[in-house]
Amino acid sequence: MDKIVIALNLIMDFIDSNTFVNEQDIADFLYNTGFDDYEIRQTLSMLDFNSFEGMPIIRHFCVSERNKLTQDAMLYLQKLMLTGFLDFISMEEVIEKAMDADASKIDAENIKQIILYTLLEKKSLLRQELKEEKDLTN
Repeated sequence: MDKIVIALNLIMDFIDSNTFVNEQDIADFLYNTGFDDYEIRQTLSMLDFNSFEGMPIIRHFCVSERNKLTQDAMLYLQKLMLTGFLDFISMEEVIEKAMDADASKIDAENIKQIILYTLLEKKSLLRQELKEEKDLTN
């Protein structure tokens, strides 16, 4: 799991430093960084590139969200959603957690941490559901 966290951090930085990216670009980047095929598949399975249809959806932030999130954090979230890194539901979960945070302002670095926790929590819940399904069928 530690390597997945590292890979997710690297992907977020890669997306942040590149204008256009796709799943293959990210896979190539991770491979060139030293990750093996299995680790790359595991990491990419946490993301939702397959549901991304290339139709730009811009989320408008309400006043309270604009007061809590810095401009950089909002732009970063939009970019992750536009590239397919975050699906709409995950983005809403991240924004909700950011709004619940104790900090008065959430910047791009804070939002990266919230994204990581959200994706890891999502992966953990999925594993738990699969385990429960397996236990029910046995």
